[in-house]
Amino acid sequence: MLNAVDPAPSPVPGAPVDGMANLKARMAAIMDRYVREGAAGEKRAEARRRVEAALAQRGATKLNLSNLNLRQAPPLLPDVVELDLSKNRLTRLPTLPCGIQTLILAQNQFETLPAFLPGKLQRLDVSYNSLSALPETLPAGLISIDATRNALQSLPSTLPLGLVALYVGENRGPKLTLSASSNFALRDGQLVFSSLHSSPGALIVRAQATVEDERCHTEYHAYLTRILSAEEQGSRPPQRQAAAGA
Repeated sequence: MLNAVDPAPSPVPGAPVDGMANLKARMAAIMDRYVREGAAGEKRAEARRRVEAALAQRGATKLNLSNLNLRQAPPLLPDVVELDLSKNRLTRLPTLPCGIQTLILAQNQFETLPAFLPGKLQRLDVSYNSLSALPETLPAGLISIDATRNALQSLPSTLPLGLVALYVGENRGPKLTLSASSNFALRDGQLVFSSLHSSPGALIVRAQATVEDERCHTEYHAYLTRILSAEEQGSRPPQRQAAAGA
């Protein structure tokens, strides 16, 4: 259980040491509620077990929550490098930790994504969903996006400077408007974006990534504060979902 794990450093920066016991109890209560409120067929208890195993490892780099028939992701997730939530029935996400670099959301039921994704994100797989658009503001460090088999009608007006590949083949919407760039090619049956900028300024990318990372940490801290306060007051933890491009 979460209350059996010593969360050091504190998941809420600045939390006093003497408040850690209460913090751990509230975190455990949030996960208790998450498991208890699961719909028939959802494997929420297994999701919780995997989350706690990753937390206990301290140095865990991957968390696989794939193929658990989840309609809702756990509200508290460890700050791993790779998070796999594929092959579920998800339509929205909680606010995610900022250190995630690979996010796999393939084969779910997403129609929109949050307006802001983790600031350190490099690889995003949202294939086989029902997305009509990607967020207008994408993390500056994104290298690869797989949006195959969605309902995309257009692309964001700007794309990350370092983006190498954007897979947008087999979309079910109207003819995809390539508003961001005409730099696409048909490769192995996929419409593939390649090298929008031949030599992106590394300093610009790093500066943008730093700003986004700071924003992410501020937002994630606020999210944790909200759900911990809600649990203390006996309310359900929120699942924030901002429409793409909002």
